[in-house]
Amino acid sequence: MPYTIEEHKHRFAAWAASRAASVNGCRFEVEQGKSILEEAGLNRLLEDPESLPLSQDVDLQHRRWRDKVIRAATGLGLTFTHGVAAKLINIYLKAGFVCGGYHEHERVRALHPPIDSLLMDELSRQNVGGCRPIWENAKKLR
Repeated sequence: MPYTIEEHKHRFAAWAASRAASVNGCRFEVEQGKSILEEAGLNRLLEDPESLPLSQDVDLQHRRWRDKVIRAATGLGLTFTHGVAAKLINIYLKAGFVCGGYHEHERVRALHPPIDSLLMDELSRQNVGGCRPIWENAKKLR
């Protein structure tokens, strides 16, 4: 099987997502993360941003993706929370599409951002939406 740019994009995005989502209390290897993403069928999405859901359907589809990722992780003996599953999905899709040059595509722009402490700190600092107390509470909940 030839090594294509599509395979490279998948491997890079899987590596980035697996490294980011493997956290205290839920450690896993990059190969396991890659396998989970493939089992859940997310690797097929990277072929074309048109394969992503419409913006109004992203939340529902994201829940379905999380459920698939959690089931795939369970099959490997891992216990994923929805937060770990979400981070794996969000980093994978953002790395694959944004770094693939589709950052302006409307379906890519509708994807969930990977949530981390830097983002939460900035949302609070800038008082985005006038919701500083909500951002502060979300930071405490992690």
